[in-house]
Amino acid sequence: MPIRSIAALALVAVTAPSLAQTDADDSQIYLSPLATRAWADDVRGIDDATGFMLAAGMVAHRRWNLEIDLFRGRFDGAGGDDVTIDAAGLSVLHVFRREARVTPYLLVGAGAQRKDNVLGGRSTDAYGDLGAGLLVGLHASAASGTALSLRLDARARYDDFTGESRRDHLLGLGIQFAFGGESTRETAPVEVPPPPVVPPPDEDGDGVADDDDRCPGTPAGAPVGADGCELDGDEDGVPDRADRCPNTPLATRVDARGCTLQQEIRLPAVTFEYDSDRLRPDAFESLDEAIATLRRNPDLAIEVQGHTDDRGPDDYNLALSQRRAEAVLRYLVENGARNAMTARGYGERRPIADNDTEAGRAQNRRVVLRILAE
Repeated sequence: MPIRSIAALALVAVTAPSLAQTDADDSQIYLSPLATRAWADDVRGIDDATGFMLAAGMVAHRRWNLEIDLFRGRFDGAGGDDVTIDAAGLSVLHVFRREARVTPYLLVGAGAQRKDNVLGGRSTDAYGDLGAGLLVGLHASAASGTALSLRLDARARYDDFTGESRRDHLLGLGIQFAFGGESTRETAPVEVPPPPVVPPPDEDGDGVADDDDRCPGTPAGAPVGADGCELDGDEDGVPDRADRCPNTPLATRVDARGCTLQQEIRLPAVTFEYDSDRLRPDAFESLDEAIATLRRNPDLAIEVQGHTDDRGPDDYNLALSQRRAEAVLRYLVENGARNAMTARGYGERRPIADNDTEAGRAQNRRVVLRILAE
C-alpha cells in the first residue's frame, strides 16, 4: 500500500466522529514534534542517524490515545549509497496515571515505510512498533484547555516481514502540545477554605460569650460554669479557687475566705506605730480582707474595739485604744465598708493573755471587729 494512502487512512481514523464519542467527552487533540535518534539494523548496511518524528493524536479515552506517527531520517550508506526512510503509521497508546505530573505510557503501532537509495532503488514495507514513553507536565490551563509536556518516546520498529526481518530502534525527545478541550492532565481542585469562624465577643476570656456571661470580669484562668461565673461548690458565694473552707453548710454566713463567720473578726496583723494610732503598712492587707467580709455581709452591725496591754496609766491606755479603734473604723469606711459601725476603746480592761510576758502583752494590744446582735 502506498505511503500516502496509509497516512490518509490514519488521519481519517484519528478525526472520525465515531471515535470522539467516547468516555472522554472533553478529548484533546495534540501535536508532538520529536528529534529522534535512530539505530538501524546492521543488516541494512547503513549508519545510525538523527531524524525527525511528528505525532498527531487525540485522547480517545481516559486511558487511551490514538495517534498518527510520521518519521523521516537520512542514513549514510556504504559507497555513498545513502538511504532516506519515510514512514507513516497509526499507534495506540495505553496511558497510565494521566492526572499525574509524570505520565508513563506503552504503545503499539503499525504502518509503512519507504526506503529511497541515492544510487537507485526504492522499496516500501509494512512495519510494526512496540514501545514506551513518558510525558512530563510543564504547564496546563483548565481555562484555555491547553497543556504542554516534555515527551520521551522509545520504540522498536520491525519491518520487511516477507523477507529478512529487520529491527530498528528509535529514541525521540520533544514536546507535546495539547489543545481543544479540558486539560488531559487533571488539575487538582482548588480547595476554598471555609470562612473563618469569628467567635462571639468574650471580654474576660473565660470561654463564655458576653451575651451569656452573668459574671463578666472573672480573673484570667479562673474555672467558670456555663453562666460565666466562677465555680462555687458549696454555694457560699466564695469561688472554689479562693475558698479556704469548702463544703460549708448552705445558708451559713462566711467571711471573705469562705469560712464560717465568728462573733469576732480578728485582725492579728493590724499593728500601729509605737505610742500612736498610725497604722503600720503590714496592717492594710488584713484590713482589706475584713472589708471584703463586711461587704459580703452588709446587714451586720459592727463595733470596732481597741485594746491595749497594762503598761502605762489606765486613762492614757483607754484614750489610746479609742484613737486606734477610730483609725481602723476610718480606714474601713474610706475603703468601701458600708455597715453600721461604731468605734470604742477598752484600754487594758479586757486582756486575753497574761500581761506579765511580752508575748501575752502583744496579744492584748489588738483591734477586733465585734459583731453585734443582728
